[in-house]
Amino acid sequence: MRNSLQRRRTRLLGAGLVTGAVVVAITGTQLPALAAPLANMTGGGPTGSTVYAAGMTANANATIGAIFTTATSCPSTYNTTAPNVAAGSPTKLSSTSGSFTVPTTLTLNTGGLPKTYYVCVYNGTTVGTSSVIGDATPFALTPAATLTPTSGASGGGNTVTINAPATSTTLFSTTAPYVAFASSTTGCGQVANDSAPANIAATSTTKVSATQLTAVVPPGVGGPNNTSFAVCAYTESGGSGTLLAVGSYSVTLPAVTQSSTVGPELASVTLTATSAFLTGITPAAEVVAPATTTTTTACPALYTTPTSDIVSATVRKISNYKAAVTMPSDVDEGEGPWSICLYTEATNAVGKLLAAGQYAAAAVPTLATVSPSSGTPLGGSQITIKGANLPTTAGSITANLGGTPLVVTPVNETTFTAVTPQNSLGSKALTISTATGTATLPGAFTYVNSLAVAPNTAPNTATAQDIDVQGTGFLEYTFANTANVSAHVYLVAGRWVGTEHATISESRANVNAVADCLNVLVISDNELVCALDLAHALGADGAPTDNDDGSRSATGTPTTVVGTTISATDANFTRADIGKPVTATGGTGTVAANAVIVQVIDETTAIMSAAGTAGNPTSFTIGSTRNVTANADDDATSLTAAPGTFTTADVGKYVSGTGVEADSFITGVNESGSTATLSLATTAAINAGTIAVKTSNAVPSGAYNVTVVSDADPDNASVASVTSSGSTFTVAPF
Repeated sequence: MRNSLQRRRTRLLGAGLVTGAVVVAITGTQLPALAAPLANMTGGGPTGSTVYAAGMTANANATIGAIFTTATSCPSTYNTTAPNVAAGSPTKLSSTSGSFTVPTTLTLNTGGLPKTYYVCVYNGTTVGTSSVIGDATPFALTPAATLTPTSGASGGGNTVTINAPATSTTLFSTTAPYVAFASSTTGCGQVANDSAPANIAATSTTKVSATQLTAVVPPGVGGPNNTSFAVCAYTESGGSGTLLAVGSYSVTLPAVTQSSTVGPELASVTLTATSAFLTGITPAAEVVAPATTTTTTACPALYTTPTSDIVSATVRKISNYKAAVTMPSDVDEGEGPWSICLYTEATNAVGKLLAAGQYAAAAVPTLATVSPSSGTPLGGSQITIKGANLPTTAGSITANLGGTPLVVTPVNETTFTAVTPQNSLGSKALTISTATGTATLPGAFTYVNSLAVAPNTAPNTATAQDIDVQGTGFLEYTFANTANVSAHVYLVAGRWVGTEHATISESRANVNAVADCLNVLVISDNELVCALDLAHALGADGAPTDNDDGSRSATGTPTTVVGTTISATDANFTRADIGKPVTATGGTGTVAANAVIVQVIDETTAIMSAAGTAGNPTSFTIGSTRNVTANADDDATSLTAAPGTFTTADVGKYVSGTGVEADSFITGVNESGSTATLSLATTAAINAGTIAVKTSNAVPSGAYNVTVVSDADPDNASVASVTSSGSTFTVAPF
């Protein structure tokens, strides 16, 4: 209409009705308001694409209509007669905007090149009645370019290939084509860098051939899943660049891997993707109040000015693939999960969503104690760990002791158990990790040089009991059977004490070693085998003694008897004296008849089985045998004597005398005590012979510890394994 009025005005001017500067007013009927070209309309695209138009004259009707035409002016009323073609699916969006689709009957120029049409918008679709509300606006009908790939991660950085249709052979004929990405609702402009819509230039564009371009998706191409962008290919950049082809590219949020999804307040969380979704931008971040489910984020598509439910967060770009977001103070424990939202920029309603994650704040774990706090480097110790905020589901706690993983069994929120792994000697830190954080307890467990022994018991008559010893560092030692040299495996009463702590130089009897495990065979650094001799105790010189070491007189005066305690100034007692009889002579005070030593306090003090008379005997004797009269045939395995001669207490005791085999001991006594069975047959007949029965064996029955000593020389410093439940060895009566 506007163009027809202009032509009428031209004719009037041409007819001389308006001359010079004189303007003649036209009176009569008021002319309708002129429709202007659309101020904002999708400037080009292929057939079937959707066109968005805005800036039309206000429309009070419920519908709109639109036509595409090759004429440069619009009919004043809706008309679909050639060259006019009705647009498809006209939709009124507001009083001044609408949308419609490009008719599929429109054709391109020869060779499949773009062709210019004009769009006219009406306040309805009634032919001859509906008036124009948006005058002729240029529209470039372009080939439908195909893209590979058709989608990519939010944030840009991907390379897409733009292919012209097969019908086109020279579409991209310019030397420096230009590609831009535009919102699908505004579409491509008629010319490059058109201010409406605001195109986002590709990071780089490369002409591959006359029918193919490649372009790197620019920063800012973001948004939630399936956000669409029009891809606009131009002859060149700048206002002279004309539209050649239009394609479609959709954005998908990249799958990100979070460093943690649960943890303490004010924690920092990294979000990492396999695509370079942060290329070319410095991102902004927000967290959004807890999502409705644990798997759905609640991030707005565009950056939103912080509100009560949307809180600004600190973000640092680590690389194009990774960003770190620090949770703000509003993210409190127990309120999660909060949504983590990364945007292209911190501009309200402009910054596009790049990636999303979730985070829940929770109490971090703490560690308090480990019990027991020490054990063998071979591992296998059951330990109980106490702390707080510990998860209770299987697999929710990972832990290591000194860097070696533990298998954890949760018990409750304050306790879990584990079995120690093998490790080197020394103090080790315990570190645990849960979904809410990590905790470390320095010096939580100490690996000590303790042993594990099997078997851990033998009769006190054993002369070569093989035992398997497991520990650590055995390859470092040189073992020997010779007394007081090199390394040894000892049976120790209590704890090994080095010679520097003993009161008698060169004496092993005062360091609590009672027997030697000989013929050591080292299997590995953690295992050895040796033969324990319990029939021969270690003497004062460190060498095994005969099982019958005879009686001996004590030395040192004065001797003191106070009740059951007997003492002297010199070292007289060893563990081997337990069970042996004591007699005293001269001076004052007496020892009770038949009293035996039941406990050795130290080398100068012992406890007797019965109290004596207080005083100071001149001397005392420690006996080891009692003599009985017995008979036996040659090569016999029993002794006979008067009834009551033998008792069950004699079982396991060694015997000696003419005709008795060395190291023979009593294995049984009959009820009347007249017969004693021997472990070895006699070597000759015994007729009313004197037989000595030991009052105690070389190594008395009781609990001991197997101990590996690095050097048995009393003049050298020595390292010994520590006592533990695994090193306990029981010497049992026969």
